[in-house]
Amino acid sequence: MPDPPSVGLFTRFVLENPYPLGVGLAAFALVLVVAGFREGRMDRVRLAGVPLLLAVAVLATGTLVVTSAERGKQVTRALVDALVADDAVGAMRLFADDALLHLGATTNVGYDIDFIRDGVSRFVDRFDVVSNRVTMLDGYRETADRATIHLGAWTDAGGFGPAPSQWVVVVERQTDDTWKVTDLTLISVAGRAPPTSW
Repeated sequence: MPDPPSVGLFTRFVLENPYPLGVGLAAFALVLVVAGFREGRMDRVRLAGVPLLLAVAVLATGTLVVTSAERGKQVTRALVDALVADDAVGAMRLFADDALLHLGATTNVGYDIDFIRDGVSRFVDRFDVVSNRVTMLDGYRETADRATIHLGAWTDAGGFGPAPSQWVVVVERQTDDTWKVTDLTLISVAGRAPPTSW
């Protein structure tokens, strides 16, 4: 799997995952309140309002703001669900018209939407997914309109049992405000890089 794009601390710990920081601040406020009442120190009780307000702000911001990484994870999850359900039409709706598929590495040559459509059709026709478990779904905001998702899954497609696969999915906001896959890279299947051409 390639190195993920760098993500700022504010984006990572406030916008995308506010719960550790928000709950930590709320717990600190609670400790101040308990200690203040126990020791008869009302100044500590009043001081608890600061981390409590910060906790509320962090949790509210993280809940109200949907980042490009969160949108990308939603689209990626929908793509996986469509393929597991043998819904080729639904899966293809999630790709931009100029989407590319790369094999082995994000820097390898990209195959166009017709190649992707043929591949999706072949997958749906040939395989019957018995089970699928997403083992990694990590989103990385690149800009407000673009995110990179690292996807890992164990899939039993009716062959020799479950096999792991790793993917890199780039999702971008389109001109009509929808979010679609613009780049899809198959990194590995069953621990091996795929051939760079089919």
